[in-house]
Amino acid sequence: MSCWQRNIGVINSVRGQCRMLSLYDADGRARLCILIAECLKAVYTALTTGVFLTGFLLNAGMTEAQVGLAAALPLTMGVLYPLSPLLLERFARRRFVLGTLRMAYHVFTILCVTALPFVAQRWTPHAVMLCMLLGGAANCLTSSGFPAWHIGFLPKQLRAGFFALSAAVGSVCTAVSMSAAGVLADWAASGDHQLYWLAVIRSAAFLLAAVEVVLLLIPREPRYQST
Repeated sequence: MSCWQRNIGVINSVRGQCRMLSLYDADGRARLCILIAECLKAVYTALTTGVFLTGFLLNAGMTEAQVGLAAALPLTMGVLYPLSPLLLERFARRRFVLGTLRMAYHVFTILCVTALPFVAQRWTPHAVMLCMLLGGAANCLTSSGFPAWHIGFLPKQLRAGFFALSAAVGSVCTAVSMSAAGVLADWAASGDHQLYWLAVIRSAAFLLAAVEVVLLLIPREPRYQST
């Protein structure tokens, strides 16, 4: 294959992806919303889990054992995954249920955990663990809902390209956001306000998470058969 043919193939692929995310038809707009939501998810997940969560909770006065337990609690809620379809299949319309539980997940695991060290210092470890537990439960109960809803906008001929594009863009967003937040966290660590700046980062991540919920709810919802 000549270089010219390869370039033509790349151009055609880019054109196909642009059409896939077209603003001029409802399905294209839905796919664009899903893609942006995936990118936002990559960003706020990077800023509210892992090293950023550990650093924030340690600065909030929790011990390493308490931090490890708090980080593990959402995973234990994985036992609720089988209940997700059993719950959602009872609704012919799921938008309200999915939106409410998804937002509850963000409120508990991001907003409440961020605010607790400033408003309930004495009870912070126990309250953080409770919030992580409740947030994990809300997330697990919606785990199958959004993919089952949005897969209708990704016909087989578009899925490979869409998921590849989503992974590539999400990786870039994650890298950029973590680098920027890391610089800010390192700068804050040199002073006495590290907890404050980590809370600012988490607050910004919560705003992104709220936008993600809105974007996930924009695509039209099919009418499911209640069982």
